[in-house]
Amino acid sequence: HRQRWFPDLINKLNCVRGSNYENWMTTEGFEPYYLFGNAEDCCEKWYPALGSDCPEQGRAVNPEAEDEPWHSAPYSMQNYYFPDFETNNCGFGWDYPAWMGKFFIWNISFPPSGL
Repeated sequence: HRQRWFPDLINKLNCVRGSNYENWMTTEGFEPYYLFGNAEDCCEKWYPALGSDCPEQGRAVNPEAEDEPWHSAPYSMQNYYFPDFETNNCGFGWDYPAWMGKFFIWNISFPPSGL
């Protein structure tokens, strides 16, 4: 995905800029309502009541990935290395896509012996 402004409907409840928006937002018919070239259009459509507090100044997060560490271990905020396919490099942190999850990260980091 390319960098766009989009409403963070789960975590920040504000407009954020990033490339980790949900795939369905790019589907025909949804894009004009969820993905924007500038913050003003996003804020006007989704969060007009926030006024000057829109957009969110922090970085965009993957809605599922932000909560995944909490659900798996509520007091553990352990970072992991993960494949970042958009940059063709390794990422580090806990803002990895939810489908990777702890099991996927563990198996990449520590493959079974004999491989």
